[in-house]
Amino acid sequence: MKQKFNATVWREGDWFVAQCLEVDVASQGKTEQEALQNLREALELHFEEPQATITPHVTTVEAEISAKPYALSGGQAQAGESRLCESQPKG
Repeated sequence: MKQKFNATVWREGDWFVAQCLEVDVASQGKTEQEALQNLREALELHFEEPQATITPHVTTVEAEISAKPYALSGGQAQAGESRLCESQPKG
């Protein structure tokens, strides 16, 4: 499927920079045409389906932490205790 994108091109020193206006993708080249061709390739790679090269291994990690959780209301919760912030009706 082909999709059209708007791009802006400007010169920075010896390089031309091409940036897509709809997606946060940019590229560069020695000429304006090269910068746009590189942007086209970068956009194609950006929208390419991800392919895992290594099958991910999911595991659980347990860590000892010293920080105490804070309640949403601004008070400090005791270790092992959780508090909910309940809204009070305005009178």
